[in-house]
Amino acid sequence: MKTHPSNIRPGDIDHYFTASLNRRLARHRLAQSIRDAAIPALLLLGAMAFSCSALAATDDEIANAIYKLEGGAKAKAPYGILSIKVRDAAHGRKICLNTIRNSRTRWIKSGRPGDELDFLANRYCPPSADPVGNRNWKRNIHKLTK
Repeated sequence: MKTHPSNIRPGDIDHYFTASLNRRLARHRLAQSIRDAAIPALLLLGAMAFSCSALAATDDEIANAIYKLEGGAKAKAPYGILSIKVRDAAHGRKICLNTIRNSRTRWIKSGRPGDELDFLANRYCPPSADPVGNRNWKRNIHKLTK
């Protein structure tokens, strides 16, 4: 129950103002902690929204681009899959889509270094094996997924 100021004894004034000040300080600290927690959360949400919108190409669009890059219907190895024996184009597409998803997971776990498609290109056509092919692959995958 609030005490009317006329009923406060002289010794109670310090207590009255200290309690009032403590309540205000507690409210201020609570508001500050909410702001401190909200700002990083909002920045993270913004970054996630930006990164999701920055990925303009879907897995299927990337797979279609890889199919074209690797020779399309004329290719001896559908979707450029050389690591395992591919039965047909549908099987090659399934492996390609798995590679795209796995590459995205590795890219995220490694802290999203650079562009996702460049990260995929370094897996599909490693610069250590073919530096010129890697540069061409990166350029072409970006053109085909726009």
